[in-house]
Amino acid sequence: MKEKTFKFFATQTGNLGDTSALFPVLSGLYQKYNKKIELVVRLKMRNFKGFKELAENQDCIKSLKFEDNKFNRSEFTTLQLCNDYTSQLNRPYEVSRYEHYLKKHLKLEFSVDDDFTLKVPEGGEVIYDKYIVGDRTYTPNSDMRRKFDALRDCGKFKHDKCHFLDYNRSLIENLQIIKNNDKPLISTFTGISVLSDLMKKETMVFYDETLDNWDGKPIESSFNQHFYRNRNSVLINLEEFLI
Repeated sequence: MKEKTFKFFATQTGNLGDTSALFPVLSGLYQKYNKKIELVVRLKMRNFKGFKELAENQDCIKSLKFEDNKFNRSEFTTLQLCNDYTSQLNRPYEVSRYEHYLKKHLKLEFSVDDDFTLKVPEGGEVIYDKYIVGDRTYTPNSDMRRKFDALRDCGKFKHDKCHFLDYNRSLIENLQIIKNNDKPLISTFTGISVLSDLMKKETMVFYDETLDNWDGKPIESSFNQHFYRNRNSVLINLEEFLI
């Protein structure tokens, strides 16, 4: 009897941006095989309030569990980022890495859904008169190599012009604020900017001098790793920007 769903355990990352890169891949898989995905993610993903609800709002996802939930591990296939992959012109590298893992190790043939749009429920708070700012703030198990609160601390984004997202609120609440606002999202290299890109929202991704050469590569490489180049996200040097 054929399985009615795909069952995957994404074992490698507990970062919001890296994990969210799965969505265009799983959407493509769903479109090809008409089988929804039961997904298990790392325990660290609990740090991102409402990720389960956001994931289960996508057409391709039947259910999401965290690794500390009860599930039959033997029924779930490991899903990881593949280091041996071929990059595509406009596709984030992380998306390609998941795609090639499924094709190389699981022998699944499909096309990535590069037109995927993250579904966010209608409604929520509306903030018309300010820019929305999604800063990088500390959460347990954060990557400590990069700055926290760089946008808040730089002094360029004043509270009379900007609304800083509160990550104590759920992802859906914050994404509704972004969706309902008619201005570009101001953000940096953090999970909320990746989600905004997947929403096809205009997004300004800021970096400072500490990121000019990240992991021995130019900052453009990090941008290409996480963002679609043919959507609405742009890379901006924080030192050169005035609001």
